[in-house]
Amino acid sequence: MSAILELLSTGHFKLSKMKFMLEQCPESAGRLYESRLISRFVKKQREKFLTDANFCQTKFDDLKKSVEKEGAVLQEHIDHGFQPAVKTGLLLQTKNMKRNASIYSDVLQLDATFNVTKYVYKSFSPVAIDCLGKSCLVGAQLYIAGSTGEIIKGLEAMTVKSPKTFITDGAKAYPGVATHFYAT
Repeated sequence: MSAILELLSTGHFKLSKMKFMLEQCPESAGRLYESRLISRFVKKQREKFLTDANFCQTKFDDLKKSVEKEGAVLQEHIDHGFQPAVKTGLLLQTKNMKRNASIYSDVLQLDATFNVTKYVYKSFSPVAIDCLGKSCLVGAQLYIAGSTGEIIKGLEAMTVKSPKTFITDGAKAYPGVATHFYAT
């Protein structure tokens, strides 16, 4: 049973779907599973994935130095609330992306793709749109939570000047981002 739960928790299934799949499994015939129990197990499994030391810090630091030598930005965000500490985000902005952000960021399209890695990261890539309707990528970010604060931190690290217009898909985090940039 735990092997099935482990497998399901590495996927991106809704809790109700996981419960249904578990209850239909021949190994657990007649058993009923409580959603809170499944949720706790999934959370524990994801924390295990997130805290595995799969990143080689010295290689990352070498990569960061070589990227920054070329005029690009490569940042990592670490949450020390976990033991061991967890990388909660990664941001990349090349020299050309930096130039595009400083020139064309009057209109920004914001969108994220959820669960792009086995570590359940979200991918966030703001796109600037110029006056002719051409679009250009101004950075790339991976993060865990997808909160307003993480997006604001990412855009500020990408040296995006205060956009006059945001185009979004209506996600919960974006109104706070717009308010932050219009207020400053």
